[in-house]
Amino acid sequence: YPPGALQHHQRRLALWRQPHFRRTRESAALRERKPPRLSSGPSPGKIGQKIRFTVKARHYQIISCTTLIALIFLCISWEGWLAPLRPGGSWMTLKGILLLLPLFGILRGKRYTYKWLSLFIQFYLLEGLTRATSDQGLSQILACIETALAFTLFVASILYIRSTRLQNAEDPSTATPP
Repeated sequence: YPPGALQHHQRRLALWRQPHFRRTRESAALRERKPPRLSSGPSPGKIGQKIRFTVKARHYQIISCTTLIALIFLCISWEGWLAPLRPGGSWMTLKGILLLLPLFGILRGKRYTYKWLSLFIQFYLLEGLTRATSDQGLSQILACIETALAFTLFVASILYIRSTRLQNAEDPSTATPP
């Protein structure tokens, strides 16, 4: 480094922006001060927020898990061997494999997974409604079952998201003004 590169032009250390020649009582007191204690309650906008987990939320999680697993098995068996689009199976079995992506997040109760699953599951609802009105026979029955499972999963995930909101979002006295 060139001479004086580590010092600011006002006799301050460049990294700390503090005078290097003055030692006052205030700076000594600041160095000895303990860091603030973290509160145990939830705080809005922080990473690692605590979620209020109720009995209702647990029921919605169980409903979502069982519905998702049933929808995975239905999609894979439907396009694999029950009523495939082409004899011998088709590439449509991949729609059941795509449902494996949110499975572990749903089983662990992660809110973010529930949020994006509620958007993602609407494609399955749309596909079930389309095939329930256009197909005939066993494929139409399976499409009705897929529609019912997708709708149940959508409603259960929305109810889970609503039941696990932060306490500050529900209590207007502790919420910060906009």
